[in-house]
Amino acid sequence: MDTDSAYMALSGIHFDKLVKPGLKESYFQERHKWFPRECCSSHHKEWLHAQLSGEFWEQGECCRKVQKYDQRTPGLFKLEWEGAGMIGLCSKTYYAWGDANKFSCKGVNKKTNQINKDLYLEVLKTGKTKMVENRGFRVADNEMYTYVQQKDGFTYNYWKRQVLQDGISTDPLDI
Repeated sequence: MDTDSAYMALSGIHFDKLVKPGLKESYFQERHKWFPRECCSSHHKEWLHAQLSGEFWEQGECCRKVQKYDQRTPGLFKLEWEGAGMIGLCSKTYYAWGDANKFSCKGVNKKTNQINKDLYLEVLKTGKTKMVENRGFRVADNEMYTYVQQKDGFTYNYWKRQVLQDGISTDPLDI
């Protein structure tokens, strides 16, 4: 799976709080297979009891080491960013806002273009492409040249899936 294109939006304080009550024990027993562990094997029973009973559990130094190690383990889901909202026009072209804003716009010079939430929102609402100006240097035949390029920087078109009428949902392409 191309994880650069995998986004998940949840409405809750914490992912663990979204689990249905009847599935909590099963979820917490299997959680370490999907997410970084929050406890070491010596403290797993205490941690599990605290999670199921809603009690506070204080993470010890040994457990912090395990969690830090798991943060670097390939294949586990890790929180990359959290905030109030996100506009994703396509893979690698998104704007997310909250306590700290985060954005990506592949192929667009970030220093020479004014990039903000309103730009992404306008493209999403109008369906119209926004042009950008890229500037840079090129070397050809041992000589350096500057260039200025006008290009479609933010586009509503999404070539990997069919965008539905609501502008949010998608279906597989009919090919």
